[in-house]
Amino acid sequence: MQITRIEIFTIGIPFKRKYVHAEARRDAAENIVVQIHSDTGETGIGETIPREYLTGETPGLVVEAICGTFGPQLVGVRLDSFEGTLGFLSEMVEMAHERALEAAFCAVDLALIDLAGKHFRRPASDAIGEVSRKKIYYTGPISGEGPLSTAKTALKLKLACFSQVKVKVGVGSDTVRLALVRGIMGSKVDIRVDANCAWRPEQAVENISRMKRWRISSIEQPVPGKDFEGMRFVRRRCGIPVMADESICSLSDAQLLAEMGACDIFNVRLAKCGGITGSLRILEIARRNSLKYQLGCLVGETSILAAAGRAFAFAVPELMHVEGSYNRFLLSADIATPHLGFGPNGVATPLEGFGLGVTIDEKALEKCTIDRRVLE
Repeated sequence: MQITRIEIFTIGIPFKRKYVHAEARRDAAENIVVQIHSDTGETGIGETIPREYLTGETPGLVVEAICGTFGPQLVGVRLDSFEGTLGFLSEMVEMAHERALEAAFCAVDLALIDLAGKHFRRPASDAIGEVSRKKIYYTGPISGEGPLSTAKTALKLKLACFSQVKVKVGVGSDTVRLALVRGIMGSKVDIRVDANCAWRPEQAVENISRMKRWRISSIEQPVPGKDFEGMRFVRRRCGIPVMADESICSLSDAQLLAEMGACDIFNVRLAKCGGITGSLRILEIARRNSLKYQLGCLVGETSILAAAGRAFAFAVPELMHVEGSYNRFLLSADIATPHLGFGPNGVATPLEGFGLGVTIDEKALEKCTIDRRVLE
């Protein structure tokens, strides 16, 4: 199989409702979708969501990186096996980490795994590990909105029997928000919080101390992303597990955090960590340093990234938590089928088929497209 053409789409999809946290208020998705075509007529699809505050990449920079850096290395390449494709991606991801192009590489990585999976009749999970469980359970998200919205969301999650939720803090009244969530959802629900870089180290320790009365199980990214010393300061003083998110995008980030003892948990998100291939490298560092890890997501993922996350979650059974598949509940439209979601308590089962297990909806993609580039 030979790669003949690459299409890069910039898409926009309005949200059904705003999503708020300490770093941003979002009401629409602006994602990059990649389609890789082969001489067999098969197509692989990938997606990424650039966040400048994470990897330094904007949508425009991602498009240019795919067109100018990764694309020229792909067009004309012949792939003879699924394992050979994974080896090719392992070589490319080194450059992605060196040049801080993790988000751009994610779209390419997923599209090539999807294409190779379809052609060589292998599920995407084969790029990750052995599928050893029949179900996963997604976390219920609660954004940093006001009391009324918080109460409504908590009630919906309670009625849907969620056993774990993540609450955004560092915006508005955190104590009111947590009191509402704990009061509505009850004493048995696991509540962890995400500050999205909201505080200075000393301030973080004080705020976390006040939150402990609601029995939070971990604190995610209490200080700005590049303040590794601040992360270590908080971890040594707050008394609960500290999770790194904005602090960890690259291999060098992961290694430094581990060496410093700056966190207990890595939050790996495919679109910020270099797709499946890059994220697996980061998990290797976590395992070598006896750190725990979870799979996160970025707000606004369509069913393409959701499918990749699901494959990842089923093939990495030791993940502490799994986030994602919110697209059906958040996006006003989707560009792939099936439209992924989850059932009561966030339950989901593996996808069937080869590659990522989803198919692009060409009409929906056309409606959502803001810009399109082609490499041949």
